[in-house]
Amino acid sequence: MRTFAEIASLPGRPLEQAVRSLLDQVDEVGVWLNGYADLPDWFRELPEEKLQYALDPGNSGSSAKLYAASELENTYYFACDDDLEYPPDYVARMLAPFQEWGNGIIVTACGRTLTPNARNWYDSQGERRYIAAVPEARWINYLGGCAFAFHTSLQLPRIDPPNEEEAVLSVWAQRHGVPIRLIERPYDWPKRLPLAPGAFTLYEQAARERFVTRTEIVQQVTRWVIHEPERH
Repeated sequence: MRTFAEIASLPGRPLEQAVRSLLDQVDEVGVWLNGYADLPDWFRELPEEKLQYALDPGNSGSSAKLYAASELENTYYFACDDDLEYPPDYVARMLAPFQEWGNGIIVTACGRTLTPNARNWYDSQGERRYIAAVPEARWINYLGGCAFAFHTSLQLPRIDPPNEEEAVLSVWAQRHGVPIRLIERPYDWPKRLPLAPGAFTLYEQAARERFVTRTEIVQQVTRWVIHEPERH
């Protein structure tokens, strides 16, 4: 069993803490460095055999954290964010549902359940905040893009438009009958890391645009359902 975690980042983000929190949990960590001309100094201190990286002088966005998936066979792939610190048991807990339900699912540490007739991202049942504790594992229909995992045999689609991986993948899962498992977890797990004042975030940009793009993607599904697999 191979495990691989990928993060897409921008300069000025708490990337070092995120990477270090994952290094001992997976076989390799990949980092897509948006807007970087060179590797950060701390990167050179880490074990070379555990790291992959790509320097992108432009900005391919958060969706770049999924680029490596198509190149990896028989691998459990962890899509991660650069502003989260992943606890030492993160990967082990995220892997457990695959042992129980098989590799035809997506496992997430955050997400929500959209109502059957949802016309936008806010039409959800129960707790909406991704930071909230999840007292019991359950099947949902809308994953959280900051912390999810899948087996590469699932062959996820290309993310179009960019930066909308959670909406695009949730719609894809609806159309293909792919179950999404939200794991039980405590509050603020993984832990959010502080950002520098004025730091750019995709969420704030989407909020300023009133989540127009995300709403358009959600509306591609006429009726949202919860898919559940047979026990493996």
